[in-house]
Amino acid sequence: MKLKNWQHRRLAYALKKGRRKTSIKSLAAELCLERAIVLKLLRDPPPNLVMLSAALPDKPVSSILDPVEKPIESAAPLETVVTHDDAIPEVETKVPVHEMQSNWSARKRLKKVQVETLEQVYRKTKRPTNAMISSIVHVTNLPRKKVVKWFEDKRSEEGVPDNRAPYQRSDAAAPESVVTS
Repeated sequence: MKLKNWQHRRLAYALKKGRRKTSIKSLAAELCLERAIVLKLLRDPPPNLVMLSAALPDKPVSSILDPVEKPIESAAPLETVVTHDDAIPEVETKVPVHEMQSNWSARKRLKKVQVETLEQVYRKTKRPTNAMISSIVHVTNLPRKKVVKWFEDKRSEEGVPDNRAPYQRSDAAAPESVVTS
């Protein structure tokens, strides 16, 4: 089997890391190979793969995938705002952009197609089952928590009661009222 250089390199890193510490399923998906082939290559590696893994550094060097961690400087420049001559200067701290971005992702708005899908399901049932929620998550590509929260908010918005009455058999369906001939 002919493998490309990047596949060889990735297999060599997996071999160096160890088969027990590597997720074979995700490695096979990453390499676009079958799991059985990846397992065979890691269990009984060809000599060129063994030599490549021995020559690799301990940790893969990737400037794209691994973000470089820079220490946060405690002596960051601060702006002081003085309102009066006698007043104590107010110190404003600037929040780094990457911290603000973490909040942005949580507040992303739903797309029109996603809202239409949620409303279409809501028209059929106010309380979807777990299977329905799973399929909504799959179709809309939204997090499960967000889907569940959307249904909770929609029910509270429309005034659907939180507590459902327990199931009670109607008098017509009671076994005493069944007449036998």
